[in-house]
Amino acid sequence: MIIAIDGPSGSGKSTVAKALAHKAHLTYLDTGAMYRAITWRCLKHQVSFDDTRAIIACAQAMKLVMKSDERGLRVEVDGEDVSHEIRSAQVDEHVSQVAAVPEVRLLMLEKQRAFGQESDVVAEGRDIGTAVFPHAQVKIFLTCDAAARAHRRAVQRAGGDLATATEAHVSPDEEAAILANLLKRDDIDSHRKTTPLKAAKDAHHIDSSHMSVDEIVAQIMQYMNESVSHDGSALNAKDQRSDKASFDTEPTDSSSSKDTDSSACMPHATCQRNSFDSYYDTPMKEHPWYARLLFACVMVLCWIGTKILWPWKFYSMPSELLRSKKPHIIVMNHVSALEPLMCVMYFYFHGIRVRSMYKSEFNTHKLNAFALAVAGGIPVQRHTADITCIHRCENALKRGEWLLIYPEGTRIQDLSVKPKIYGGFALLAARAHVDVLPICVLGAYSIAHAPRLWKKVGRIYFKVGEILSLDQLKQQVEKPISKKQLMQLLETSAMDRVYTLREELMQRYPHKL
Repeated sequence: MIIAIDGPSGSGKSTVAKALAHKAHLTYLDTGAMYRAITWRCLKHQVSFDDTRAIIACAQAMKLVMKSDERGLRVEVDGEDVSHEIRSAQVDEHVSQVAAVPEVRLLMLEKQRAFGQESDVVAEGRDIGTAVFPHAQVKIFLTCDAAARAHRRAVQRAGGDLATATEAHVSPDEEAAILANLLKRDDIDSHRKTTPLKAAKDAHHIDSSHMSVDEIVAQIMQYMNESVSHDGSALNAKDQRSDKASFDTEPTDSSSSKDTDSSACMPHATCQRNSFDSYYDTPMKEHPWYARLLFACVMVLCWIGTKILWPWKFYSMPSELLRSKKPHIIVMNHVSALEPLMCVMYFYFHGIRVRSMYKSEFNTHKLNAFALAVAGGIPVQRHTADITCIHRCENALKRGEWLLIYPEGTRIQDLSVKPKIYGGFALLAARAHVDVLPICVLGAYSIAHAPRLWKKVGRIYFKVGEILSLDQLKQQVEKPISKKQLMQLLETSAMDRVYTLREELMQRYPHKL
């Protein structure tokens, strides 16, 4: 997914984009910092800003590295960290002139688009939604009163941060000078011949003058949720994804600037937030040998232990389904920690790798995170548009791995209350072109809620229902319905079938829950 945030200088684009990237696990791309880096290099090498050819040559010779870490966005030019220097008043004064050079914009455009192809990105600048990513799933045009923008920039230069309520002493004369410079930049940016500052036709307009950063981020995430739930068109990324990314651009010869190989500036995936990212993005059969060996040993031991303590059995599993190994999305009711383990074991010993989606809170402890990563688990940030999780699940299905999902969201504590169903698996089924397999578990609830330890033994039963597919449901409906309605029907039908299977098992084993 690509989120494009455009707007004039000082409107809060960078602050909002950084907060959104952190909240929604997106890669932050500050396109303005790229032009600032070129401007800083021109100043360092005393390049005249009236000499367009010299500016272009300076940009082509620059080695630029941008990366995110715990300190925020880091910008290196020719091996020197200039993250602070590119925000100076001197750079502010000339950056619009540099950004107005068509050849410079073309050079940066190639690198920006390459960056967007490899990651789920929130990019901010002045022409993101109109030129850099015209097909971005969510476009925002952020505006703000000019005086408020000038005050924000003055506070920022004085070492404060209004976003965190950190004030700083500001000189009225300096603030007036900043206001004049902002108005001048607005005029240059809005009237330049190449990709002038303007809102995309399909952009959402947000005035940040009287809104907090959290309020703006919440509004944008609502647009993201709407985009994802509409038709799944937001999911257009490559197979390999990363929560954090960096890119490294080598100097470019003037003779080849228009034919720059985009692979030279592709992002390099990092795992700064979670050292187990590679497990989530790599096929389970290609995990490191020691992880596969550990997982196999655990499967054998758990198989023996669970068959002794909680003899379990699967009913109605089609043998041809196991032989075909065609990936499916498994949806189940969730009452204990036993049924995910047993389900994964059952398919494992039939040669099928099943990845289970689990809440990211389990990753608080590194031992848990490692165990779940080795077992093929994929963490999800609940109640958010966790695009990274969606991509990982989709890619796993496309690789031939199965996916285990609990639409109830958490373990059910009271069977007498109908739980809320959290949708989303139909979207994955549509994107990965797979069917849905309903499975019900019975007996695990009785064991999990047994009052005494010696009663926490007993048999557990699984029953497999008929496979459901979007094509099948589409043929069954009498009147044409939208794709969104069809996916909602799939989710409702799948969970209805799960609960029907549970009733059938309860009739067969009336003393089980």
